[in-house]
Amino acid sequence: MNKAKLKIPHRRHTDEFYEVADQIEEVLALHFPDVIRRQLQHRTYSFMDDYRDFEADFWSREGQIPVIETIQRQLVSISRSFDSLPQVIMNELEAMADEHGENAKEAFLRTTTRDFLFKSELPGPDAATALKALRALSDHHEKLAEVFEKVRRSLPSGMPTRNRPGDAYAVIYASICMCREDGAINVPKAVKETGPFFRLLSDLFQLFGITTSVEGAYKGWVKNVEDKYDNFDLMQI
Repeated sequence: MNKAKLKIPHRRHTDEFYEVADQIEEVLALHFPDVIRRQLQHRTYSFMDDYRDFEADFWSREGQIPVIETIQRQLVSISRSFDSLPQVIMNELEAMADEHGENAKEAFLRTTTRDFLFKSELPGPDAATALKALRALSDHHEKLAEVFEKVRRSLPSGMPTRNRPGDAYAVIYASICMCREDGAINVPKAVKETGPFFRLLSDLFQLFGITTSVEGAYKGWVKNVEDKYDNFDLMQI
């Protein structure tokens, strides 16, 4: 039975982010036993950031054009549906959205076991903010659709993703960045089952639910991506 693939959430999804971080840190602790906890946490967060950076780059024009076109159609549909709501329902939505934010903050403070330094780490008025954004979207969806159309026409090629395992490449990239940061584990030209880098990738692949073989994925990474990464026709936004 294949386990569900693990995805790294954005830091703004606080609970989910830290849940995934704990799982990754548990794996890294096995491979970096001499690293103190605070440094291991830093290594974990750096790994997650590098994973998301590569994941954000792993796209191609032919894969994204249909997505943009779908969003353009949905903008019209959402706007029409939102505008059809009676004012009494809009008033109730606004009241409930404000209440939702306060309840989320109180629940977080009651249950969290984590230390936090900034108010920004607390749950915000997310529902109220989203409702305001939805109103703005309804008011200005035609202009936004024009922007999407301009981007659609000007998209570069992106990365030649084909059927390559992007999730495996993201783990490999993040692992390479982590290991090269302090040289704790050597990054080889090819992985072998007896090597520490192979064992690290193997455990991370298992955690992320990646079924592609470590050897095949790493061979593909070296051949198709590693030395070419900086030269891909990527759009920097």
